[in-house]
Amino acid sequence: MPRQLTRRLLGLAAGATLTAGLLAAAAPTALAAPTTARHRPAPTADVSFAGTVALSNCSGSLVRVPSATDDDKALVLTNGHCLETGMPGPGEVIVDQPSNRRFSLLSADGQDSVGTLTASTVEYSTMTDTDVTLYQVDQTYGEIRQQYGIAALALSTAHPTAGTDIAVVSGYWQQTYSCAIDGFVPELHEADWVWKDSVRYTEPCHVIGGTSGSPVVDTATGQVVAINNTTNEDGARCTLNNPCEVDADGTVTVHQGIGYAEETYLLATCIQGSTINLDSACPSPNPDPRPGPTSAPAKRSPQREAPGPGAHGPGARPVDIRGCRALPPPVTTHGWGVPGAKPLRRGARGPRPRKTHETTPSALSADRGHPGRVAPTGFEPAPLP
Repeated sequence: MPRQLTRRLLGLAAGATLTAGLLAAAAPTALAAPTTARHRPAPTADVSFAGTVALSNCSGSLVRVPSATDDDKALVLTNGHCLETGMPGPGEVIVDQPSNRRFSLLSADGQDSVGTLTASTVEYSTMTDTDVTLYQVDQTYGEIRQQYGIAALALSTAHPTAGTDIAVVSGYWQQTYSCAIDGFVPELHEADWVWKDSVRYTEPCHVIGGTSGSPVVDTATGQVVAINNTTNEDGARCTLNNPCEVDADGTVTVHQGIGYAEETYLLATCIQGSTINLDSACPSPNPDPRPGPTSAPAKRSPQREAPGPGAHGPGARPVDIRGCRALPPPVTTHGWGVPGAKPLRRGARGPRPRKTHETTPSALSADRGHPGRVAPTGFEPAPLP
């Protein structure tokens, strides 16, 4: 059944399919040339791969807030669209969901995995206003540091600043992209999702599929200020893999080839130790309906049941979320389309619809990876639950 959208796009009620014609009637479009980098940043902090992780389909990082102690269970941060059970829909917030997802913890040079972390719960996941998934793992910060010699990255509690030199550190690709924060976007629209106060990169950060969930590190402080999540690939307007910027007056701007990230300072203020606290003071979307700054009333994710006929389980035909129409079977059927991923177990739940077909590389739909990727020595692929 098509998911009913719970937001308005440029003053029009949007359906599951966002077409260029529909949006053209909504607001004027400014076709912008890609921004130009002011300079090549010179990092002043020790930005390495220490604290980053590789998922089966995305990148991520081991993160910590100021209130956390060594005895608190550690947290791993990645994108909402990297969630192993499928992308949260508009208005959907998932909290306290069991998980046994595994993460390869990288060495400082990114060439090896020093160990594997295992999630116990999905503390928080949403694609409403932001694009984040926060996992709690079964080891404490102190145990991880003692066993692997790796400390978590600090989550900044302050709003980032335009012009700041940043590094986008991808654990999946073991690659770092260096650029600066070009500015901030009031609303970033992509297909059915709306993200607020998004970070726009300067041109050097040409992020690719697999970099989704990478920490965006302020090179002056070494703190995480945002999480990498998308880029406009083809110059299209507000479609999958082609986000568009929407100003307060409804003007739509497209920057082809430019990447974006979602700020994390608001999420940091909602974490106490290693637990998400979505009380009235927390500005992040909440699964319990309440007045607040979210773009739509959020809802608690229901318990997921075993797939039946027509569900997205093994052998099921995937569904295009843009129009809720059946697609041909994908070219690759292993996991999320990442080379080397293990096939789904019989009876296991398959992923919900991908944002694009898995043969198309995408920073947003990082779940397909890139052909030819070779995992570094010592890596153990993180299987889907």
